[in-house]
Amino acid sequence: MRAREAVIAVDQGSSGTKALAFGPGGEVLASVRIPTATYYPRPGWVEHDGEELARAGERALAAVARALPARVGVAAAAIACQ
Repeated sequence: MRAREAVIAVDQGSSGTKALAFGPGGEVLASVRIPTATYYPRPGWVEHDGEELARAGERALAAVARALPARVGVAAAAIACQ
């Protein structure tokens, strides 16, 4: 990775989506969290809306990319999902 590049990690969890951009030294250059809803339709059941999760991932990725310092490019991106 070059000095003016970042790696973006997206973590889709049960309560929200987090995206972080890391610099070449591992420092966090930008971060964002987009909350998502959890639904409990009946006792013992837990559900998430797949479309809401996808939109949250898109929003988090776009927001963290916009928050990067000027002239910092993205070298790679990774996602962790439920």
